Amino acid sequence: MKSLYCPWLQDHWKLTLCSAIMAGSGYALYKTKWSQCKRMKTPTKMDNPYESIKLLNEYLAFNYGGPSVNCMFDGPDDGFNFPQRTAELCLEYYEPSESVPNRALDIGCAVGGASFTLASKFDDVIGIDYSHGFVKTCNALKETGSMEYDVIVEGELTTKHTATIPDHLRARGAHSNKETHATSPWTSVHSGVCWLLTSSADSPTQLTSLCD
Repeated sequence: MKSLYCPWLQDHWKLTLCSAIMAGSGYALYKTKWSQCKRMKTPTKMDNPYESIKLLNEYLAFNYGGPSVNCMFDGPDDGFNFPQRTAELCLEYYEPSESVPNRALDIGCAVGGASFTLASKFDDVIGIDYSHGFVKTCNALKETGSMEYDVIVEGELTTKHTATIPDHLRARGAHSNKETHATSPWTSVHSGVCWLLTSSADSPTQLTSLCD
């Protein structure tokens, strides 16, 4: 009686083992990618880039740096100081009236580049932004008149610069906080709450809620 010999049958356990390993690896890879996709679709509060130090530095450079900070090479200067130039354009065409409050609204005030410029002519400036970090920066600039920030040169190399606000513009910002009764020129819009911010140095008005 001849014995049956088949090379495939001799190695079938190896093929079965390899198939099981490949199937397990594929399933693990699928689960990993699925978890990553779910995290990307449901970002947490900490994922908000507008609360990061990196973006704060970039906005300070954009609002207060000018060509000397933002451009490493010679080039046209018309593209810089955009927040200030847009505010100056508003001031150029604004005509005050005794029947209308001398007040400006800066929606998305960021770190205050346009708002401080508007304060040169308007009695009241309303600045609104979603970023708490930007709002704190506005308050710090109002209180101290300056703030240091870093600008990336290459890779992890940075240079330090300073954003400065003229004293005559800082003195015009004040408002009463509804809860703490402290004064600051801006506040944030968050969870459906926003505040009216005034910049009248002579007679700070009472805070009025805009979104209650």
